[in-house]
Amino acid sequence: MRWVMTLGLGVALAACGSEPEPRASAPRAADEAPQMRPIAGGVTWRAEAPLAGRAAANSMRAAEYGVSGHADATLAVFYFGDQEGGGGSVESNIERWLGQLEQPDGRPTASVAVRGEREVNGMQVTTVDARGTFIGRLGMGGGGRHPGWRVLGAIVAGPQGLVFFKLTGPEAAVDAAEVAFEQLVESLEPV
Repeated sequence: MRWVMTLGLGVALAACGSEPEPRASAPRAADEAPQMRPIAGGVTWRAEAPLAGRAAANSMRAAEYGVSGHADATLAVFYFGDQEGGGGSVESNIERWLGQLEQPDGRPTASVAVRGEREVNGMQVTTVDARGTFIGRLGMGGGGRHPGWRVLGAIVAGPQGLVFFKLTGPEAAVDAAEVAFEQLVESLEPV
């Protein structure tokens, strides 16, 4: 019965030459209203194409993004709270991330990874970039060996604790998203 009344209202409005008002209107231009930005650990950021927001694969993730055109790549954002040990230290996470990659010549991935530290909008950010055969777990699923993969990571010391950004996938996918990942890191702001 309700859908009949709704349909009737829609027909009546169409006959009058007007449409019902939307409940929430989208901004017409980027400068008319601020965009909704994600927040975790007192930090907000902006993700741009080819990064595309999607539903998080599990409840441990504060946010999740795919890379357009690359189904195997995932940018997972984690925030475990400000309690002591919540998510581990910067160093323990980087060690774990690098331990998920093997090098073809057997060297430790830490010896070939590129690490960096910088300040972004008053917050300390540690970054890591590594390539190799991915041997870690993918999401909550199983592992397996994935040669030719890359990990780009950033850990920001936010006002409410560490926030972790980890982009993992085939090298071509991560390469395609590298500029967008860097832009995301540069967009980090405390809230």
